[in-house]
Amino acid sequence: MNRTISEIKLWHNDIGPEGATAIAQAMEANETIEELNLSSNNIGDTGAISVAKALETNNAIQILSLRDNNIGDEGATAIASALQTNRTLEDLDLWKNNIGDEGGRAIAMALETRNETLRRVNLWSNNLEDPTALSMAKALETNKVLEELRLCKNNIGHEGATAISKALETNRTLQDLYLCCNKTDPDSLQFKCPPSCLRWIIEV
Repeated sequence: MNRTISEIKLWHNDIGPEGATAIAQAMEANETIEELNLSSNNIGDTGAISVAKALETNNAIQILSLRDNNIGDEGATAIASALQTNRTLEDLDLWKNNIGDEGGRAIAMALETRNETLRRVNLWSNNLEDPTALSMAKALETNKVLEELRLCKNNIGHEGATAISKALETNRTLQDLYLCCNKTDPDSLQFKCPPSCLRWIIEV
């Protein structure tokens, strides 16, 4: 077993679900790989579920990028379940997939209840609506680790954005929030930014 490689970057290779599953199985007991990038490989839910299984036992991966992979709610829910036991992952990138509120809420619940390591979550360009935003708001009320949350280019409306803004009245760790290009009017929101919050991006 290799003991020196610390990064695997295989984006844009069309490895598909079978390739992702093979890599994930190798990662289950690996102790050296800290970054895994399988973006733009069309791994789908099947591949995402395999990666999630690896996360349940892997104690090394800190950065996971699964951008643009046609992952839906099933795959996202599996990843969310793994986040409840994983203790090393700090950066999760799920940009440009097909995740809806079922998967989005599952990830939010993991952030609320069990996960204590994730610092950056990217859900940009999915199919998330107010139910996910409401769950994220609830998570932000108690989460003390998350520093960056990207929710741009979804379908979040005024109700969800308002809930997030209210949660940030008590949250003291989030530094970057991206809510651009959603179904909300930024002029109607009253964000009460705590001192720890460095940047808000809410332009439509």
